[in-house]
Amino acid sequence: MIRSAAIGPEIPLVVTLDFHANIGAVLARAADLIIGYDTYPHVDVAARGEEAAALLRRLIDGVRPATAYASVPILAVPGRQGTDDYPMRDLLARVHAIEADPRVLTVTLAGGFCYSDVPEAGIGIVVSTDADPALAAAYATELQALAWAERDAFVQTDIPPAEAVAQALVAPPGRPTILVDAPDNVGGGTPGDGTVLLAELLRQGATEAVVVIADPEAVALAFAAGVGGIFSGLVGGKTDRFHGDPISVRGAVRLLADGRFTYRGSYMPGQERSMGRTAVLDVAGCHLVLTEHKTMPFDAQHLRSVGISPEWCRVIVVKSATGWRAAFGELAGLVLSVATPGICTADLATLPYARVRRPIFPLDGADGIVLPPVTVSGRGSPPARQDAS
Repeated sequence: MIRSAAIGPEIPLVVTLDFHANIGAVLARAADLIIGYDTYPHVDVAARGEEAAALLRRLIDGVRPATAYASVPILAVPGRQGTDDYPMRDLLARVHAIEADPRVLTVTLAGGFCYSDVPEAGIGIVVSTDADPALAAAYATELQALAWAERDAFVQTDIPPAEAVAQALVAPPGRPTILVDAPDNVGGGTPGDGTVLLAELLRQGATEAVVVIADPEAVALAFAAGVGGIFSGLVGGKTDRFHGDPISVRGAVRLLADGRFTYRGSYMPGQERSMGRTAVLDVAGCHLVLTEHKTMPFDAQHLRSVGISPEWCRVIVVKSATGWRAAFGELAGLVLSVATPGICTADLATLPYARVRRPIFPLDGADGIVLPPVTVSGRGSPPARQDAS
């Protein structure tokens, strides 16, 4: 076992991980059990914590887990990792069927985080059994093969902004069209100040559209203008050169708020969040929400708290790949993934990878890629053979 000096080899260690974790062999050996989220959007955080506590109790009582680790050389974009949709839906169904085997303690299938330039990036699989290493290895091998067979389904092709907005403006009324600005996915580390879709909506004369942009300088200007005043200035595109240029907007300040709200939906209900000082502008019939802090659109309260009812919007721009479904999935009509500029692009070939393992799909195609061997470790596994030298 690989342990830190602070823990030591005899103390049971159970780790919970995000669904997008890049799991490597070192981590798989270091922990007695790894428990990853089963959902994306991540609505099972509390359930996985309860599972971890229950399994830790079993370890304390003497269960000796055997753990098999399998890596799948696929960089899966977040937009294709939603667990309610193919292919993750089908892969997770098999994971849960395996967990129904009483000899199995837990199974994790992690989609990975494709924007991490690290050797461990990719889909990871961890299967832990009750002292049965052969069974753990068999299940891990099966899941590795199933995920690899679905590799093409993890590739996403987005549509140009002008085309996306044009489609949104002719979509049937009654449900908002969701324009997915995943390249400016704030949950993935982007600044949340991309301007391309706002500019295109204004260019095409869209109304009843809502765009949220993190821009503390613009917020200060709105507060200076006051409710009922006129905002005139540059918005967005101020953090870096990757997410569009600042654009000049002019509009009435409709609301000023402290930006505090509480999640009320399926994602971390009861958690309090703050967008910082927040201003709502009416810009040519569009709702432009300016915030001091970038805010993940994981709960509709980030709009409702500033007087915007999402069900009455014609278009909602979300700076998120899939997590937005926890907020607007039930309301959504047409959903369009848009090829805006940004560091969380679905076009992975445009990113300057230097440390990811090669070859890897889709960067290098599939021909010639050999699946890595499954490794087994754990307290319930035979000791590793030592080099006779």
